[in-house]
Amino acid sequence: MNHEAGTTFTDQGATATDSVDGDLTDMISVTGVVDTSKVGSYNNTYEVSDGEGNISSVTRRVTVVD
Repeated sequence: MNHEAGTTFTDQGATATDSVDGDLTDMISVTGVVDTSKVGSYNNTYEVSDGEGNISSVTRRVTVVD
């Protein structure tokens, strides 16, 4: 996704559900920072695990453009 430099970045977030554990959205950890003062690409990674220890992760690339 593209984001305009110099403007506030609001993360779109993510959701997660499991067939046994149900809604895991509140358990998602997010790593990564988008520096809107610098043009470039940044990665935010979303990771969650269920009660059995199965881990799922996805990375969203944010490109800051001028």
